[in-house]
Amino acid sequence: MTKIPKDELFSKSKEKYGENYQSHLLEQYKLFVQMADNISERRSKTNTFFLSVNSFLLTALGIFTKIVLDADVGLWWLYVASIGGITFAITWYVLIRNYKKLNSGKFVVIHELEKELPTAPYTKEWSIIRKEDDSKYQKLTNVESFVPMIFIGLYLALSIGTSLITN
Repeated sequence: MTKIPKDELFSKSKEKYGENYQSHLLEQYKLFVQMADNISERRSKTNTFFLSVNSFLLTALGIFTKIVLDADVGLWWLYVASIGGITFAITWYVLIRNYKKLNSGKFVVIHELEKELPTAPYTKEWSIIRKEDDSKYQKLTNVESFVPMIFIGLYLALSIGTSLITN
């Protein structure tokens, strides 16, 4: 885990800040934890949006491809739509990676703030997870990142498969 020099995180020492230091620190900690939770919620909504749109697009492409094959019409639109779907899935992948970086940074700060508090629940939680069989624990981002790649593969398979059928 990345360490933050104390002078970069804390603008004033406990002594210079005054008697409200501990209560203000706790309030800032709670606010920061809430912000991390909000990012996780946004991340979940983003994943739901991209999963829904990709599922719809892939289904529509499959249905329209069948209709067009039966009508013996050109398939140029299928390739354009597949490129759009691939671009959409890549965008989803990039957003997942960015959410990971944002959340990772927030949790580094949370762990550092916990050093000044009476308890350190997030720090302890991560130490427990790491002590247990680490090979069984898969980071959410690693699992999430796999889904857009599956959609990219499906778009490619649809395009290639259709090309092979029509030629």
